[in-house]
Amino acid sequence: MRFLVLFALAIAAEVSSLVWAGRWFGGWTYLALVAGVALGMAVLAGRGVAMVQAAIAALGSGQSPTAAIVDGALLAFAGILLIVPGFASDTVALLLLVPPLRRWWRDRLITAGRARLMRDGVVVVDARGVGDDGVIDVDGVEVRPPPPAGRRLLD
Repeated sequence: MRFLVLFALAIAAEVSSLVWAGRWFGGWTYLALVAGVALGMAVLAGRGVAMVQAAIAALGSGQSPTAAIVDGALLAFAGILLIVPGFASDTVALLLLVPPLRRWWRDRLITAGRARLMRDGVVVVDARGVGDDGVIDVDGVEVRPPPPAGRRLLD
């Protein structure tokens, strides 16, 4: 239900932004929409390959590829938002294209994701303790939390 309300609000924001821009800029609104689509396609061009290359580079330097993957996903999301007609989504997309703001959102998403995984009983291990020989020595413990109450896969 919450997502349905957010979706309705997003549509209302897009329509109102188009009406507002049409009143202020007239026919130039169409040009701005086409420019947004072109910019979105340019942002998306080669995004998958760039994300994989960044993840491989992070792994090669002994770091976690999580930041590179989330950063690439945020850039891809920005490209998709630019293609969606409307100026509210374009505003969010342009904010995601600013590197300091994207890093801020990336760090928040990674922190929230790790907290969710740990809350669900998944053990999150950082690879910062890699030895000089490149071997990560850990002891595994199998944890099987009970399924959440009220949730069933096959209803």
